[in-house]
Amino acid sequence: MKVIGARERIMETCYTLEIEYEGKVYTCNMYSSDNNSYTDWYDDNWKLITQPDWADDLDLWQLHDENMHKGDRGNYDPSMDRYWIEYHCPDCGKFWTEDQ
Repeated sequence: MKVIGARERIMETCYTLEIEYEGKVYTCNMYSSDNNSYTDWYDDNWKLITQPDWADDLDLWQLHDENMHKGDRGNYDPSMDRYWIEYHCPDCGKFWTEDQ
C-alpha cells in the first residue's frame, strides 16, 4: 500500500487520498462536518465501491496529514504558481516540504 496523493478539496470539508494497492489506484474521499465523518471509495475506473478489506485498519486521516499535496495557483503572474507536498513523520515529528 502506497499513498500517491493527498489533498484538501471543497473548502476543507472534503479530503482526498489516492492509494496504490497491488497495482491499482483507489481514491478515498473523506468528508468531515460537525463531528460526523464518512468516506466514499472509488476504484481506478472511478466506479463507486465499498471500502476495501485491506483499508479496514488504516488511519485514513493520519495518512492524509502525513502526505498533503498543496498548491498556490491562480496568481496574476502564472510563473508564481507553486505546488508542493507537505510531509510529516509521526515517529520523529519531523516536518518538511518538497516542491513538485
